[in-house]
Amino acid sequence: MRKRVVEGGPIRFKDDLPIAAAEIPRPLGLPPVALLPDGFIVWYKGRFFELERATGEWYARLWDRRFALREVETAGAREDRYFEEHRGAIEKAQERWLSKVLPGDDPGGAARSWGPQAAQAVRERIEELCAVPLRPPQRDVGKGRIERRSDGSVLGEMQGYERLLLVDGRAYDLLSLAEYLGRFDGAMDPKLLKELQKDSETLAPADVCERMSRNLDRMDKRTYGVIKGKVHEGRRTFELHLDGVYFIPEYLCPGAELLSKHASLVEKRIKIGAVDRLL
Repeated sequence: MRKRVVEGGPIRFKDDLPIAAAEIPRPLGLPPVALLPDGFIVWYKGRFFELERATGEWYARLWDRRFALREVETAGAREDRYFEEHRGAIEKAQERWLSKVLPGDDPGGAARSWGPQAAQAVRERIEELCAVPLRPPQRDVGKGRIERRSDGSVLGEMQGYERLLLVDGRAYDLLSLAEYLGRFDGAMDPKLLKELQKDSETLAPADVCERMSRNLDRMDKRTYGVIKGKVHEGRRTFELHLDGVYFIPEYLCPGAELLSKHASLVEKRIKIGAVDRLL
């Protein structure tokens, strides 16, 4: 049976649309987005933060030095500047790509002859062929003093990458202290674990470790050393305090892998923009 009719008037079938599916996922050949600032960067609730030689409630402690975290340019602003600076190249790339996906006698000719029907059909294939593996969304932890802000950026829509530390070319997940302690479920008394997680909402990592040291008989003997080495080790301590919450970094992936996902999603948005012009 032929696939459904997609246009009124003369009978036209969806499977007659000459989509060159192999062309859909091909790279557009555009310059990369200069997304991430250099250095020590925190991505939290849709905002970038970097270190500043000052004091503040939101801070990072590196060994025995404490730095305030200062908000810098948003991902949306950087992406908007990229789209503006490369507008001409993007539009040409869109035309070339569309003419290959829907070949006709002239660039975009087949696409224009089908109009909205072509756009919808290609959109469906873009979603199928240009999918980027993401992750389950992270929990929105914090004490609620700020709201999650959406700036319409591609990075802001990357599910599962809501809280990150980016340093030395590596990306780290940011787990709240309570989330990190939860990784040791089964290595300590369940009641003690719940108590420690509750304490972590108001106590600093050093105080949580001190509480653990008084309850060594209620956990695996190695657990205390592992947790203390990660969250509070005297002068060598790394501490990150945001939105009233202490966060623990956990290695996620090379920074290049994160940037590659972002670049693929930027291209996906550009391709969808090309077919949306047919609507």
